Amino acid sequence: MRRLSFVVGLASVLLGCESEPPPAMVLYATADHEAVAADFVASLPYDVAVRVEEAPAEALGAEPGLPEVAWVADGACAECFRLERAAGGAVVRGGAPNGLQYGTAALLEAMGTRFYHPERTLAPDALALPAEDDPVFGVAHAPEMEVRGLHLHTLHPIEAYYAFCEPGAENLARAERIIDWVVKNRGNYVQWWLLDDIQGDPAAAEALRAHVSAIADYAHRRGVRVGVGVQLFSGANLQKAFDLTGGGEGAEAEIAERLAVLDGFGFDSLQISFGEFSGEEPDRFIALLDRATEEAIGRWPGLEVTASVHVGDELRVDYMGETDLIYYFLVRFADERIVPWIHTVMYYTLFDDAGGAYFHEDFAEHRGYLYDRLREGEPVAYFPETAYWVAFDNSVPTYLPVYIRARWRDQALIRRDVEAMGLAPLEQHVTFTSGWEWGYWQQDYVTLRSHYEWPESWESAVREMLAPLGAGGEAAAGAITDVADLQFEHLIENRLAPYLAGRDATIDAGFEMGIVAAPDRIEPDELHVMIEADRRRFEENVLARLDALADGTEAALEEVAPVADQSRWIAEIRDGLAVDVHRARFVAALYRAVLADVEGGDPEAAVEEAQGHLEAARVVVERRHADLHDPAPEQIVARRFPNETLYNYGYLREANLLCFWERELAQTRNLLFDAGDRVPGCVL
Repeated sequence: MRRLSFVVGLASVLLGCESEPPPAMVLYATADHEAVAADFVASLPYDVAVRVEEAPAEALGAEPGLPEVAWVADGACAECFRLERAAGGAVVRGGAPNGLQYGTAALLEAMGTRFYHPERTLAPDALALPAEDDPVFGVAHAPEMEVRGLHLHTLHPIEAYYAFCEPGAENLARAERIIDWVVKNRGNYVQWWLLDDIQGDPAAAEALRAHVSAIADYAHRRGVRVGVGVQLFSGANLQKAFDLTGGGEGAEAEIAERLAVLDGFGFDSLQISFGEFSGEEPDRFIALLDRATEEAIGRWPGLEVTASVHVGDELRVDYMGETDLIYYFLVRFADERIVPWIHTVMYYTLFDDAGGAYFHEDFAEHRGYLYDRLREGEPVAYFPETAYWVAFDNSVPTYLPVYIRARWRDQALIRRDVEAMGLAPLEQHVTFTSGWEWGYWQQDYVTLRSHYEWPESWESAVREMLAPLGAGGEAAAGAITDVADLQFEHLIENRLAPYLAGRDATIDAGFEMGIVAAPDRIEPDELHVMIEADRRRFEENVLARLDALADGTEAALEEVAPVADQSRWIAEIRDGLAVDVHRARFVAALYRAVLADVEGGDPEAAVEEAQGHLEAARVVVERRHADLHDPAPEQIVARRFPNETLYNYGYLREANLLCFWERELAQTRNLLFDAGDRVPGCVL
């Protein structure tokens, strides 16, 4: 045997060029945790060897020169962890599977890793364990909230749509990477929509069932619960969601039949939504919601049923002695097992001006509903957004770190009020997300992590996020926080949001019919017929503030741009800031052209200025879209890409074409010069 070992060893030396390089790190785990450990390391951008040991901590030191980590399960708290330095390496002591995974992610972050995007991780050149006296060791970590997750808005053709709603091996792998990313950023819940393509198509339903059940199995192994979103009424189903009933005769049987389609999918939670802009009679609404809840829980014992409490100030009802009640608040009278998820839209908060979004001046009533549930000790979730997509943010495109600030502000003020009023703390937060390009991964990254451990401030969370990028990261963090403050002031408080956003033909038609989602704005043709006093107010309240926003954003960009570090992550931030500057200046120039025309001046120079910003923005977009994170970028920018959503194109199509900009330029040129330009519809 010794002779054989010598021969094998000699062969290894002679054939050294063919031998396997050593791993970047070794992870010791018991057989019970081997599968989870293998899942955890699978997507890392460096090789981590998983070795099974009966006593993982005792194996430390077996690989001198390599970082070694041992998993030691502690059943006291499933999601808690503590990092300890040992003689031969480091010990992650925590609950299984979540605490062990969270602790390992934290340790890798202390070594310079950041889990920024499901498809891209920032990795150091080499892994080295922190020093024994590093403050990462010896601290007990426990979750702030019980439920921390993402709602992936797969009614839109975002990255997650393909991963979760279209069967296939590569899409399954993409879904697993998204769940892995949620875990590494301390989340424990993922939810998405099913679409109505599987209704009446047994073959499609079976293919999706196999796909989703595989996702659910993977998620459960990783300690993540999975939920599905469905619409209750087909009449309010505007975006091809899976719905439960048309609401007419035989609705009860229809609900049972459609829920049966979901057998075998493996969901832990069912969220029932009620559409937008239209409603049913209150008694019928409650009766069918109760029926759906009873049927679902009876079919799948242990299932959680939730309801999205949407916004819409124009939809009000009188019911059970309550007058002028927001329609979606009827959930209060339904089955008590339903957990309400209090929704807000865009980057608006529960505490500040809402700009007229969905006709709301603010969302104080939604805040009151949330506090009522906490006061009663009943479960409730907050369900805000980190992207809105439809002609509003990443489709324009604009880069909006104000989402980070707004989501942190909501939680800070909820925490303040809960303590002051002696209420039970909020235990559930699920973020409604619609895409991750153009830096939108940042808001989900910070928000998820903040609900595991509350940061000192949102600014400190941004600095921590970018810390491994050195001086470039420090400058970028400063730019992000400065611009988020500017955006909060001007987009929310000064109501400039609709001016940076786009308007497509459908939105314009909606305003004509009194259907309002995004806030309204003064259009160029309206400015053109204003009296002088109103024009002066517009200059002061809109144009001067657009200038201030552009100036401040440009100053922040200049702080980032000179940094020598050409990190891909910093480039993304630079591009986002640059496109924001051009967007604000483009819009201001078009309105100034209108003012020049109505006041007897020459509008041509201002129109040419706007055209210049459009062309400069096009350069930024081309650069950014040449380096998208997604492994199938052709899907998300395509003019036409077949899928089962309402939108047969990539979710960044209009951003890629700068369609909203082209639309506004054409409208203004036609108004001022009777140019006869074709006005693109940009219809999302």
